Amino acid sequence: MENKELEKRKQKIKKFIDENLILIGLMTLVTIVYLYYFFKLGNQPTWWDEGDYLAIAKVWAINMPTPEWWAGFTGMRPLLIPLFWSVLMKIGFGELALRFFTELLPALGTIFLTYYLGKELFNKKIGLIAASIISFNWVFMFYTFRLLTDLPSVFFGMLALTFFWVGYEKRKNKWGLWLAVIAGILSFLCRYPSVFILGSIAIYLIITRNFKLIKDKNIWIAGIIGLLMLSPMFLFYYSTQGSIFPALATYHGAESTAINRPLGWYTVTQVLPMFLTSIPFILFLIGLIVSMQFLLYIDLIIKKNKKQGLNYLFLFIISIVFPIYLVFGIRVADARYYISYSPQLFICAALGMSFLGNKIKLFLPDKKYLNLILIFFCAFIMYNQLGYANNFITSRIGSYREVQEAGLWLKENSPKDAKIITASIVQNQYYSERDSYDFYTASGHNETEFNEFVKEINPDYMIIHGFEPAFTPSWAYDYPQRNNLTPIIAFGPQNQPRAIIYKFNY
Repeated sequence: MENKELEKRKQKIKKFIDENLILIGLMTLVTIVYLYYFFKLGNQPTWWDEGDYLAIAKVWAINMPTPEWWAGFTGMRPLLIPLFWSVLMKIGFGELALRFFTELLPALGTIFLTYYLGKELFNKKIGLIAASIISFNWVFMFYTFRLLTDLPSVFFGMLALTFFWVGYEKRKNKWGLWLAVIAGILSFLCRYPSVFILGSIAIYLIITRNFKLIKDKNIWIAGIIGLLMLSPMFLFYYSTQGSIFPALATYHGAESTAINRPLGWYTVTQVLPMFLTSIPFILFLIGLIVSMQFLLYIDLIIKKNKKQGLNYLFLFIISIVFPIYLVFGIRVADARYYISYSPQLFICAALGMSFLGNKIKLFLPDKKYLNLILIFFCAFIMYNQLGYANNFITSRIGSYREVQEAGLWLKENSPKDAKIITASIVQNQYYSERDSYDFYTASGHNETEFNEFVKEINPDYMIIHGFEPAFTPSWAYDYPQRNNLTPIIAFGPQNQPRAIIYKFNY
């Protein structure tokens, strides 16, 4: 009896491997490559945006007094990831563990979910194509090894879309909707623009369910779940800053820069092609046009709740809502902004490749030749993307190295209550674990006001470097010489240091 059961299990495993051989091979290759870069890069120096989140986490983890910039930074940054990092720091985990749990694992999980959602929306072929061409995308891969919120955000966002489509739409399980809301809120709490994940789902539901939504108790339960999850954040902000969501005013209030910018058409005409690169971008456009075939059924979808074309409608909505926001809402973007919505873009590109493949198939004597062509084409895209990603990653390994070294030196060689003036306030706060202040004054970069500020706080050290020119006034570079500060240590080449620590003399 036991032998039969064992044999049955072996057959199931063999069948699973045979049916998913390409997926297993792809995920194995991707995991090996990502682990190679993970260990190669290690604890590479952090950039400004990384420092924002890490400094907040460090303040919480070791119970530091809140620095002067605290309200502004915590008001504009989502706090879920810094909170999680602070817990990891508190129990003894180092920076490498933070990178592993909140960057590497979510990246690999997102690649798999891209396959799975593509398969569930259309078929296994589209899922495999999408997973392969997202895996080595230069932006996606580069930021996998940066301590930012893009990767956890896109992972939770993909969980939300997958729970909704597979659990709620296909299997009619109320838990699918509730889990989608939970995952969507987690994505939003990682990165605020991810609100359009749940926003896209809401638009889809309004189109396909219209007024029936009002009577659906599961929708109301999902809304209550979302509100309960958001309540701690709203209460925290209200108690500390007097507003339940201060980031909204920062990015879209009357004094925000977005309202004065021209419409951001370049975010889709320049930034999106740069993010996807040329061939995937062309495939995306083809896939987007193919997805618009839902328009053939739109009257039936709206009036009679028919199922024809729903997968195309869903893909179309989740692919265009965020680019529309970039054009008409925030009106600015760099390539990183698209990471949180990249899986649906690549599923769309895979749909485009599949469409072209079906046209090519008409001229082929055997179907297997088409599969070989698609495999070769995906491998070509992956190879090119990996080369681009490798150049981008390796060229930036050492950037901000001297900022890191200066902060770590201060941690080991200064009193715990030391005060440091530096343009890189957040990175230094994280590395040195000392209060850090910048060169800003009430009217901007005014040296007279800065001198008054120095008299007020009595700083111990000043770091001068060239990594943050936007935050370093021109008078700061020779300030130590004009005010008799003592150089303590320099970092970088001896003939041209990149960072110097000076000590104030009182």
